[in-house]
Amino acid sequence: MYATTHLIIGAAAGMLTTDLASGFIAGCASHAVADMIPHHDYGSVGWGIVDVSLALGVFHWILKLGYGPPVLAAAISGVIPDLEVVWAYFHPDDYRPPNPKRRLFFPSHSGLLPHGKLDFPLGFIVQAIIAALLLPVLGICLVPSAVL
Repeated sequence: MYATTHLIIGAAAGMLTTDLASGFIAGCASHAVADMIPHHDYGSVGWGIVDVSLALGVFHWILKLGYGPPVLAAAISGVIPDLEVVWAYFHPDDYRPPNPKRRLFFPSHSGLLPHGKLDFPLGFIVQAIIAALLLPVLGICLVPSAVL
């Protein structure tokens, strides 16, 4: 799943929490649950840069809306588990069978939990729908108020 989608889902989960620790846990849990939804994962650095840039923009928007530490922690921890995937992408020899030096740790990355896969464009559309449904929950409206 894209970083932007994980960030939005994490932030929405954080709205259900009251402190930093529970926000952080909610974000990590949201990552695991979101990874089970069939989705598209990009495999190139270029798309990763575009996605992370968009995620940073959304995070900035969330900051400007004045959300507190629980939501911010959940947004960040919703994305953090994918850092191991980025590391593995840039260090593939460490993860290759038959005797990998390292293994992915996070449950939806290691195979402990299912990781839903769906080819582009349908896997992208699924994430766009999730984001479109959750952004208004966060108070982010993509349609100008004059149109509404």
